[in-house]
Amino acid sequence: RPQIDYQGVTIKNTILTDNANFLFIDLVIAPDAKPGKFDIRFVKDGKTKATYTYELKQRAHNSANRQSFSSEDAIFLLMPDRFAVSFAEMPLDVKNRISHRGRAVAKLVEYLKAESGERKAESGKRRAESGNNNSVRAYPRVRPTTSNL
Repeated sequence: RPQIDYQGVTIKNTILTDNANFLFIDLVIAPDAKPGKFDIRFVKDGKTKATYTYELKQRAHNSANRQSFSSEDAIFLLMPDRFAVSFAEMPLDVKNRISHRGRAVAKLVEYLKAESGERKAESGKRRAESGNNNSVRAYPRVRPTTSNL
């Protein structure tokens, strides 16, 4: 749980994410808050576990006259954090879905199945045209003799 001891700055809300490496902190900054650095302490069971030094910068001249929050200020997470789980920790099916080799092998399998299906269809068509519907082909047997070795 984050804590701040700085005049004019309070924590309004904290937002946990599915990824334990991220925490969003909404700060309320009073109009009379002075610029400066302060620590955000992360406290658990009454003990400070980590500290982050935050800088509240001096407002730029006439910045109060600018437009406030807009859609340009929003944070968009278009895709999940790819570092949430290391590649070694990922299940095999996930690895195969995202790896170049996995996708290449899937395409190869798809191609071979299609080719195999086309060959079977062509073979069946030739047999039908020749009137031979037997799927087993007979080959003459050749027994090795000294004359054909």
